Amino acid sequence: MALPRIVYLVAVLALASCGGGGSGDGTPGVTPPVTPPPSLAPVMVQGTVQKGPFIVGSTVLINRLDSRGRSTPSTLLAEIEDSVGSFSFETNERGPVQIVASGYYFSELTGQISNGVLTLKALYDVSDDTRQIAHVNILTHLINDRVLELIADGQPGLDEALAQAEDELVAALSEALTVSNLNDFSALSLYDSGAAQNNTLGNAYLLALSTGFYKYAETKAREFGTATDAELTLTLNRLSDDLADDGRLVPGPFIREFVTAIRSLSPETIAANLRSRSLVDYPQGLDVPDISVFLDLCAGTFDCAWEPGAPMPVVSTGQAAAVHAGKVYVFGGAPPSPRGAISKGGSEVDAYDPIANEWTTKRSMPIASTAHAAHTIGDRIYVVMGAQPFFRQLQNGLYAYDPITNQWSVRAPRPTYRVDFASAVAGGLLYVIGGSGLVGDGPGGMGGEYELKRHVEIYNPVTDRWSTGAPLPYALVGGQTCVFSNQIYVFGGMSAGSVYERSILTYDTTSNSWSAKSPMPDLRFGFACAVVDGAAYLVGGYGRGVAEMVNDIARYDPFVETWSSPTRLKTPRYELSAPVVGKQIITMGGTTYTPWSPSNPDNFRSADVVEILDTEEL
Repeated sequence: MALPRIVYLVAVLALASCGGGGSGDGTPGVTPPVTPPPSLAPVMVQGTVQKGPFIVGSTVLINRLDSRGRSTPSTLLAEIEDSVGSFSFETNERGPVQIVASGYYFSELTGQISNGVLTLKALYDVSDDTRQIAHVNILTHLINDRVLELIADGQPGLDEALAQAEDELVAALSEALTVSNLNDFSALSLYDSGAAQNNTLGNAYLLALSTGFYKYAETKAREFGTATDAELTLTLNRLSDDLADDGRLVPGPFIREFVTAIRSLSPETIAANLRSRSLVDYPQGLDVPDISVFLDLCAGTFDCAWEPGAPMPVVSTGQAAAVHAGKVYVFGGAPPSPRGAISKGGSEVDAYDPIANEWTTKRSMPIASTAHAAHTIGDRIYVVMGAQPFFRQLQNGLYAYDPITNQWSVRAPRPTYRVDFASAVAGGLLYVIGGSGLVGDGPGGMGGEYELKRHVEIYNPVTDRWSTGAPLPYALVGGQTCVFSNQIYVFGGMSAGSVYERSILTYDTTSNSWSAKSPMPDLRFGFACAVVDGAAYLVGGYGRGVAEMVNDIARYDPFVETWSSPTRLKTPRYELSAPVVGKQIITMGGTTYTPWSPSNPDNFRSADVVEILDTEEL
């Protein structure tokens, strides 16, 4: 009967150990020595840990993984060695490792050491090469969980999983930055030095994203009253979790906000900060990749639907604009100007040709005006006066401009003196709605007793007469209008008590009556409204104060009362114009705002910016 296998093996081993069996060298009773397997030669792995560079002494843990990404007892410990985040370790083992670094870091955006600790991870496959590079950065961290998910079943291998996860992340962030032929993430650095000199485009991509994430976190910290480093950790870990299952990001506002953060970066400041940091240990300094190659390119519908137009001849805000025969005519305005600059007079007229992308000067307005309005009816542009620019004397004049002859004519003045009113044209009639004026509706200026108005005045250009419409449900100033058939929609504005409104009021020009729609989802004031293909686009403005500039463009479908945000204003502004030519919204002028500081005393600046949104690209 055959012995069980285990018993048989024991018997064989016992015989092999008996003296009578002899030895391998022929010497009776001597057990031959056991020869160990050949030892693998040690290899050196070098790299950096960079958000910005982690500071000297930060801990770097290297844990060997099995083929399914599970931790093993084999662990090495290293630390950051210099000002650019360098570390190294030597190992005799091959195969997958996870590198985990925790510590404070130098911010390339602020030029300061972080207030909080950050943890970054990277997966790397140690090979037989004598010297190897394994950088740890934002990109390696974001794909870490996704790679572990891919290799959990033993297939694919680590290298294949890394390549797949890297492609997925580049695609997921393509709406923010577009890149192709990117090197392995673990080969990328914030400095164009050493082996990283061969990865200049990839290094710039890493730097733009890395700094963009910090800027995004900084914005969120201001919004929620939290710490930037905490918001950065939260953002990176949320994205990593989101990518883990399928390599894609759940749709939401993140990309729009992230694009805004990236586009606000200063390449010169970032490069100067990083180069200065490298001088601590490298007397000649290290080269920094140029991220402007990405900031100057469009990415996705948030950027690629826009193109720049020729700047306005003079900076302008509070101007009026109207379209005639495919050209935009801009009238007056009296903006705040940087300290020491000369303000425009407020009566200039300039015409913009979007096809030729050029401006021409036209005959000036009969009088200067700001906070006024301009509308095309037939072959004339009617300009409704608002206020004298510098002393804010209220105006009630109405003038007609003939773009063909470049001549002005006087029309019947409005019954009341008002400023900051809403206005619109429907059915060939001009409507002037709400606004602010003196008690009694008469002329006057600063120093008088002002009040908000409910008035609706209607001008008929055929008879050159004014009539009265149904008053607003409540007094309102600063509302913005878009017209759909016989319905005038008045968005937002400010009501009595300086209350910013999210309301949407509609005036039916047929029945001469008012009604209300569902309110706007977000508060904004000082914006412009444009109609394209039956939808309203709310452009620019600010929220509860000018410190809360609104750059998302809100698209409103009046028939189903739904909202979307297809893009964002490239240069955030308020009190701008947004005339429509064909299916292009041409954003012009306005006022930009940046937080005040001793080095930035002119934080309100009039803009000469012209940016054109092609809605067909959305």
